[in-house]
Amino acid sequence: MRIRLLFFAICLLTGLLPAPAQYLPSCQSFWEPKSPELFSARLRQRNFGAILGVQRGKYTFIEFGAEHHWRTISLKNPRIYALSANAAYNFGHNVLGYNATFWMKRGRVNLTYGLNAAYFTDFTHARYGGGPVVGFRLLGFHLNTGYNFMAGNNTEDQGLTKVNPLYISLRYYFPVSNDFNWDKKRKDNDREDKVKDKEKAKKKKTKEKAKRKKKKAKAKSKKPKRRKRRSS
Repeated sequence: MRIRLLFFAICLLTGLLPAPAQYLPSCQSFWEPKSPELFSARLRQRNFGAILGVQRGKYTFIEFGAEHHWRTISLKNPRIYALSANAAYNFGHNVLGYNATFWMKRGRVNLTYGLNAAYFTDFTHARYGGGPVVGFRLLGFHLNTGYNFMAGNNTEDQGLTKVNPLYISLRYYFPVSNDFNWDKKRKDNDREDKVKDKEKAKKKKTKEKAKRKKKKAKAKSKKPKRRKRRSS
């Protein structure tokens, strides 16, 4: 008997409590909302900074340079595109290298993919080339591995051999400047909404003016006209 009474009391309480759907926005279903603007809002970020790292292969190079990022911050599909230019130097063999790299990343915890162009010289001979780069970036650290298809003379007597066709590098990014902007589409929508609001306000003002004129006209028509006295 007690169990039945408890069950009946719980049913009454759940019936009296307001349904949770009252607090949810109006939509087709709970899983597919009608207006996903809150979840599709995108923020554009542009930042510029310095990079410092170490390249390791058959030979060790110290890297230093600059990097520019174009980032799209969103809940669904964040993206980042980057362009970097850096110099690499080997102190033991007096070899100087220049690298220009473009890489991109989609998602939050995904690999980065890019292309690298390289030029190396020992101030007598030179070699140049490029190739693919794959890496992983987290908290400013960027671990890369790639292969450069090199052209030029690579003989020991008459060329340059102290370079790394296959390499792995670890870089750290120091941001210097950051700029944030909302998505252009969102800005255009906001401008259209502002224009519509202004037009509505103007229409309201014109309606109010028309109502005031009608009221004044009615008040004048209701006033009794004074009769002029005839002079005897």
